[in-house]
Amino acid sequence: MSFIEITDVTKAFGATQALAGASMTLEKGTIHGLCGANGAGKSTLIRMLAGATRPDSGVISLDGRAVSEFSPQHAMSLGIGVVHQELALVPELPVYKNIFLGAEHARAFWLNATTMKQSAARILGRMGVEIDVGERVGQLGLHQQQMVEIAKALCRGTSVLILDEPTAILNGTEKHRLYTVMRELKRAGLCILFVTHFIEELLEVCDVVTIMRDGRTVQTVATSNTDRRSLVLGMVGQIADYEMAASAASEREPVLEMRAGSVRRHFHDVTLAVRPGEIVGLAGLVGSGCHEVAETFFGLRRLDRGEIRLTGRHVRLNSPRSAVRAGIGFVPEDRRKKGLCLNLSSCINTALAALSDRRMSRAGIINNAAVRRAFTVLSEALRLRPSDPQLLAANFSGGNQQKLVIGKWLEKGCRAYIFVEPTRGVDVGAKAEIWKIIERLAHEGSAIVLVSTDFDDITAVCGRCLVFVSGTVVGELPKPQLTKKNLSAMSLEETHGSEDKAV
Repeated sequence: MSFIEITDVTKAFGATQALAGASMTLEKGTIHGLCGANGAGKSTLIRMLAGATRPDSGVISLDGRAVSEFSPQHAMSLGIGVVHQELALVPELPVYKNIFLGAEHARAFWLNATTMKQSAARILGRMGVEIDVGERVGQLGLHQQQMVEIAKALCRGTSVLILDEPTAILNGTEKHRLYTVMRELKRAGLCILFVTHFIEELLEVCDVVTIMRDGRTVQTVATSNTDRRSLVLGMVGQIADYEMAASAASEREPVLEMRAGSVRRHFHDVTLAVRPGEIVGLAGLVGSGCHEVAETFFGLRRLDRGEIRLTGRHVRLNSPRSAVRAGIGFVPEDRRKKGLCLNLSSCINTALAALSDRRMSRAGIINNAAVRRAFTVLSEALRLRPSDPQLLAANFSGGNQQKLVIGKWLEKGCRAYIFVEPTRGVDVGAKAEIWKIIERLAHEGSAIVLVSTDFDDITAVCGRCLVFVSGTVVGELPKPQLTKKNLSAMSLEETHGSEDKAV
């Protein structure tokens, strides 16, 4: 018998129809995947199950009873727990206090620390996870923090666990540890709803998958009866050709250069040059140093040695402001915290980098008409959905939020663009759109640095790629040899080699 049944649920936000007849059935003791393009309605459905949003019509039933009250507190009382992509933990508090945050065991005015420690250890043990419950959460790795977040949901008697893009912040090893925990919870009888953009993850860990598109349920299928191509086709309605043609870099003077650059404890003796129309990838495992090189180009870090040159001239990029003035745009890894003002409209967000330009403001007064005109042009070019200039950035899906961040720099107009993990947490359709935007910028003559631990990004659009290990460039792969297999082999083999040398 189904445990949760969602039948013909609809939800509109103004003129935007987020859900248009979504249906899904979840059973205990199963891992149920949920996928769909950005804007398909997944986030709205999750918020509905979590009690944060009420449906306009349709029925949600739990264990045979229709849910009539929608609030986060009521959802928790029904045993529904959500672990969001952005973890809600307090770094300064120990593990056990985070697990029982808001549900503390207390006698009179005193917290019962002993009971909470014992219960926290028991929950983590049930998950098969070994973490010191007295350790400060801020001292833990991302994977361990995520386990604490899951334990926090379980301590409230969760029977339905919703994992919203849980692997977006994890490396390969950490992902498989999470899968192990999910299977343990499945064996314990929990109902797990696993939301992810990664098709391979759905096929590896889920029993069944529900595909959504345009607010509707396309189909629910057993993973044993489907494949990657079928899931992609269900999500986007077509099979996109991701392999873009490599742009031929001109022989002109490099736009952006680093010469023998070093930043202590992060990277050393890095030399690279990016010419007009060229897309250069920087790839490596987590902690390899390529992310820090990108941050240095944008003035977030300062070189200890070496120099940065822009169109042949030495420049000092001591801050992001100096980088923007030099004509460098930066799309950060964490769009929500570092790329957007979530409480401002989409219209203002796309104008943020250009607000100081005379066409956008005079004497500190924003020209609202100019900002709206610019947004109209950008939203069409970027295929932003919904194309609503007044909608808050927080209310867009992940892929459309990323388009807002990119649009901010397109409106500014830059000579060089730095993209860091540009497709993290977006679906396959949005990936293809973002890759096309990057390729178009290169065709228009911009110099582009693309940093990613997702080798699909690198192989799709880069003309060549520098591979980093332990802060050093260990090799360069030109387009003919630029494959995921070669990237992985170079990263891993060189890593093992470095470890052997260190020993």
